Amino acid sequence: MLLDGQISTLIASFLPISFHLVCHLVLIFLLFISVEVSDVTAFTIFLVIGILYDAYYFHVIGIATLLLPLLSVLVNKYNTIMMGNKITRFLSVFNTGILV
Repeated sequence: MLLDGQISTLIASFLPISFHLVCHLVLIFLLFISVEVSDVTAFTIFLVIGILYDAYYFHVIGIATLLLPLLSVLVNKYNTIMMGNKITRFLSVFNTGILV
């Protein structure tokens, strides 16, 4: 999480003030990990990371604590559709990166 913030700050320093890109390496890493572990383990990992993310960046437990475990459930539910081939895997990660 700290690495994401540092990369985002580095990218933002090269861009004009009106643009601010955000790096979501932790989210992309967690999406790929959630496919490999069991549903309960993925939910627990996403819940803990959501609490840490909220506490570190927002100083309030809230939105990431709710959305990351929900994202884990959705990825596990639609795993066979999203991870069927390389194109849908790329598009699912790309869309998640844009939406979040």
